[in-house]
Amino acid sequence: MKFTPREWEIIKHRLEASGAIADALTDYTPGEKPAVFVSWQDVQDRADKLCIRNPVYFDILDTIDQKIICDACDGSTFFSDIDDAVENGELSRGDALAFHRAANSLEKKLKVQIPRD
Repeated sequence: MKFTPREWEIIKHRLEASGAIADALTDYTPGEKPAVFVSWQDVQDRADKLCIRNPVYFDILDTIDQKIICDACDGSTFFSDIDDAVENGELSRGDALAFHRAANSLEKKLKVQIPRD
């Protein structure tokens, strides 16, 4: 699977949120199946390794890595302050639109929904 630098920036934003993905993937209600059958620490370690690798291309992703990347998109807060960043001159309108296009591409590639508000 190939990611553009902007797509990876969106993914990495959540990977850098310490513990957020591990919490999401290992949290479950009794009687329900957790998203993954590994420990919180194992998920956190894998998320950290993905973040450090900073890849543009993954030739093979195992199930846990796929779930981590999908959760990084589903639980993303990347767009929460993007309008303010444009208004304050921290990000150009063109760059903001490019990030929205990257998010659209990720949604198609990974079959996820990236929050935009």
